[in-house]
Amino acid sequence: PVTSGKTKIDYFIGGKDVEPRDNSKQHFEETLVLMPGLGVEPIRPDYTPTFPMLSEEPIEIGLSWGEMKFTYPHLERLKAIQQATNKRIRYCVLGISPTRFTYLTAKRDLEDFFGKEQVHVLPTLDNDDYMRALEKCHLLLDSYPFGSYNRVVDGLLCKKPLITLEGEKSYQRFAAAL
Repeated sequence: PVTSGKTKIDYFIGGKDVEPRDNSKQHFEETLVLMPGLGVEPIRPDYTPTFPMLSEEPIEIGLSWGEMKFTYPHLERLKAIQQATNKRIRYCVLGISPTRFTYLTAKRDLEDFFGKEQVHVLPTLDNDDYMRALEKCHLLLDSYPFGSYNRVVDGLLCKKPLITLEGEKSYQRFAAAL
């Protein structure tokens, strides 16, 4: 859902609900053609939620993004949330790749940044274990600036509240549109 940046492509097909028509010239080399809806179809997980009982504290906030979508400014926003509340919260990070030391590095860095007790980092899980881990979260936060469309769909299937920042580009608007 982004421009190709190529002048040899004439049209880009997008979704009316997520592409702001008034600034398409700013974001697209192509002529933007809008379809009703989002312009994409989610992959619906094969999972039936179990709706487990959740403890009052810590409040588990799910970050199901994978390591490629973490940015320092967004981490600073999360730290500000953590510091502004009088409730005990813990970020549950789902989907960090277990390969090439990525998991170990991400786990160490996130524990150093938030505090060891305030973050729980899980490696990539099989689908059922991942969905069960999502269900143990009180709420989910979307990544920014590049949103997690399919992961948002997973969370909504589990009936989890979602907080997202809406930007100007479609990949920053899918979660809000859903």
